[in-house]
Amino acid sequence: MRISSDFDGGNITCLACADPDDIQLVIDKDSNSDFYQWFHFRLSGARGHACTLKIVNASATASTTPISRPIRWSAMPISSPPA
Repeated sequence: MRISSDFDGGNITCLACADPDDIQLVIDKDSNSDFYQWFHFRLSGARGHACTLKIVNASATASTTPISRPIRWSAMPISSPPA
């Protein structure tokens, strides 16, 4: 499996992805800022595997400050494109 953010708008760092049940990611800071709140990435090589992705610094994002709406989600089903 591979996590990639090397594309326009990509923003994530992969800490671990050897175990599909424990993929650990970190949201990178926004350009020229101390804030981080958005992420785009691609997971490849995982077809046929149930994966658990954990964004380990999500609780400290700018989106969880009192002036913003908190982000709350637990699971997002992802479907593969047709072969």
